[in-house]
Amino acid sequence: MKNRNEIVYVSLYEYLGRSIKNSDDGYKVSELAQEKGIKPKYRMLPQELQTDDYKSVATYPVDFLDTIYKRPEQVLVRRDELSELLNRVQSLENKLNKILDATNKHDSLDDDLPF
Repeated sequence: MKNRNEIVYVSLYEYLGRSIKNSDDGYKVSELAQEKGIKPKYRMLPQELQTDDYKSVATYPVDFLDTIYKRPEQVLVRRDELSELLNRVQSLENKLNKILDATNKHDSLDDDLPF
């Protein structure tokens, strides 16, 4: 489990869930980060995604990206967080189904009694 005080850095692709290749989002975010004194971290791209021009990708704190993209009425959830949440819900559903199955088996025994 991640420490709640840990600053999580993600790329714009991870944050937005889409490529920003044909937009100027990367430049805008970079300028805003510079204005606010936020230094991006860089992560190497997987070998198959590297080009002669791009070997790494800039990452920014999620909280900073929230100030740019998140509107008060909008809830943005990163894919990894959504996937983790879905796995937890599925696990809870499986546990509940086991409990219900055990309860139903117990109830069916009561129905077989002659009185």
